[in-house]
Amino acid sequence: MRFLKVFLSTLFLFVVSYSQTTFNISGNIYGFHNYCMNGSVVITFSNGGGTSSTGGSIDGPDGQGRFSKSYTRTIAVGWVGTSTPALYGYSFTPVSRTYTALVSNQINQDFTVVDTLPPQIYIKEPLSVNTYYVNSIDTFSYYVYDNSKIVVKRVRFISSDGGVTYPDSVVILSTQRTTMLESDSLADTTNMIVAVKKYTFTRTTPSTQYRIQIKVYDVDGNVGVATSGQFVVADTSKPTVSVSAPVKNYLWNVGTAQNITWTALDNVGVVSRAIYLSTNNGTNYSLIDSAGTNTGTYSYTVPSTPTPQCKIMVRAYDSFRNVGIGYSDSLFKIVASPGIVPVSHAVTPKSFDITQKNGGLFISIEKDCDYRLLVCDVYGRQLVRKDAHARAGYWSYTLPGVSGVFIASLSRNDKQVNRVFFSMK
Repeated sequence: MRFLKVFLSTLFLFVVSYSQTTFNISGNIYGFHNYCMNGSVVITFSNGGGTSSTGGSIDGPDGQGRFSKSYTRTIAVGWVGTSTPALYGYSFTPVSRTYTALVSNQINQDFTVVDTLPPQIYIKEPLSVNTYYVNSIDTFSYYVYDNSKIVVKRVRFISSDGGVTYPDSVVILSTQRTTMLESDSLADTTNMIVAVKKYTFTRTTPSTQYRIQIKVYDVDGNVGVATSGQFVVADTSKPTVSVSAPVKNYLWNVGTAQNITWTALDNVGVVSRAIYLSTNNGTNYSLIDSAGTNTGTYSYTVPSTPTPQCKIMVRAYDSFRNVGIGYSDSLFKIVASPGIVPVSHAVTPKSFDITQKNGGLFISIEKDCDYRLLVCDVYGRQLVRKDAHARAGYWSYTLPGVSGVFIASLSRNDKQVNRVFFSMK
């Protein structure tokens, strides 16, 4: 009797069940932020089961802090398949649900939704074509798009080596903002928020390889990253240049090799230099050399253009084409180069000596030798240097166009040195 009752009860349920042709599958999509509910979640039922989507108002939060939207799908009795929810930028738990031989309504077929879409960032400025300047106050701006509408942190990074390293970081925002950026221009679009913000920045180090990188973190821990194109922060400081030789009243003998010396310094380094000569007191300059580097010295063969109005100009350039200019301290002279001329070899002097005579220098050499003649001003600045070989005898050396007090020294290969003070008018 008991077995018969169980059998009849089962049979009754079977008959009742199959007297229906469809059943409902229903549930909720839950999320811990109401933004998850803004879009319409589409649930796809495989094997010809069709689709359903969430709609209507958002419910919640419930006792667990969840917001929700519901869905329902009517499907034929005996349906076999899976239901899979989808919404761009989100993941679901569980990923899908499986059904075999649908014979009753299925309720509480719930899914939990989580945002997986990182914030989208579009840097408006700086652009690669932009040039900024050291110590100037400039701006950078960017747009942020995110479906969560809740940003918890924004960080700005600055690189001066083309993005190899980003040593300079600034936390722009470290607290949650549902409006993303205070005083920004905001515009709602479908499930998104658009924000644009300008910030000022000042760079103290010049470089041609600057980049700005922005990282934005949304409330679900997704991180968006954008990097600007490479832009320039230019230096505005000119190199400083000082010319140390030639000096005032220096004599350049035609055809001799003379050293031009200078010092050129710059905060980012001197990358090139150019040397010029003027023979008309600086009215015009002619290029001597621009191919060399900033060594501080250049050997120049004096041209055959005697004049008392010579100046040297050195131009130094940094990598940003800032130019610094230095000049020789005063006029110097290019003079013909007579060397020493013989006075007499009939009588052999008894000594190696130098004296002033007849507007020039009178030299006596008692034996053939290599000699060096130096003429300096009273400050020790060299005006004349002559290295040559001379026979024994008496010689003279003229100093054209020279006035002032000078020191002449005569030396030879046996190191004997004689000096004389003399004046020229």
